[in-house]
Amino acid sequence: MHPEVTLGARRWPEQPPGGDSGTPGPSGPAGDPARHPRGTRPGRACGTPGIRAPARGRRPEITGGPVQPFGRPGCLTRQQTHNGTTRSSGDIVIRTRTTWAALVLAGAALGAAALPAHAAPATTAVCPTGWGSLPETDSSATAEPVTQVRTGRHACYDRLVIDVPGAARDDLGYSVQYVDRVQQDGSGRPVPVDGGAVLEVRVAAPAYDPGTGTPTYPAQVGHPLPGVDLTGHRTFQDARFAGSFEGETKFGLGVRARLPFRVTPLDGRVVVDVAHTWTASG
Repeated sequence: MHPEVTLGARRWPEQPPGGDSGTPGPSGPAGDPARHPRGTRPGRACGTPGIRAPARGRRPEITGGPVQPFGRPGCLTRQQTHNGTTRSSGDIVIRTRTTWAALVLAGAALGAAALPAHAAPATTAVCPTGWGSLPETDSSATAEPVTQVRTGRHACYDRLVIDVPGAARDDLGYSVQYVDRVQQDGSGRPVPVDGGAVLEVRVAAPAYDPGTGTPTYPAQVGHPLPGVDLTGHRTFQDARFAGSFEGETKFGLGVRARLPFRVTPLDGRVVVDVAHTWTASG
């Protein structure tokens, strides 16, 4: 049994004379520390007879023959560091590999985080068909007054909503049709409306209180509808108030072209949708 030398957390047997093979060193038996240059340590038979301990701040000096790289399988060497401690090449290899593995994993995580999520493929809206451009009417009527008009944008059409709070669906009458020009009821004066085509939208409900005559919808004849912004609408180009007379309220809706539309009465409102195109795609 050979005496053991402790290196860090490892315990290594002292080399027998001549290293593993017992071959004498250049100045005497390889196992005799007194026969080696001061500050060197014997290595295994890997072509690395010894490593000279470096002065503070300098790299180790390799002496006594050809150099074998640290970390070669089966070749464990010892290196004295600048602070006087000793470490083995096996420790260096393990720590180096651990460091590289940590760097690779960190880089992979950063790369995955930097990659943008795959965008969902763009889909084309499938629009309803069967609408037409002929007049649509309903002869019902209500005394509940109009209070607001609003618009909205959708994938296949633009929407006009006329709010008549308190009116039941079956009591909401309407008349929607394309006309050459919109006229004010009672006086017959024309109401200019911009657009490639003009829809006259009439609702059988007053825009005033039937008992007092007080307006319930703050609009002026011939002016754009208050609170309505048509920016970004594909079909709607203009919306004007044409007055309220004898329990009916009229609007002029300018659209891009003569396009198909539909009218839907609901509780408390009448909805007019005008399609963007004549096809089933928006």
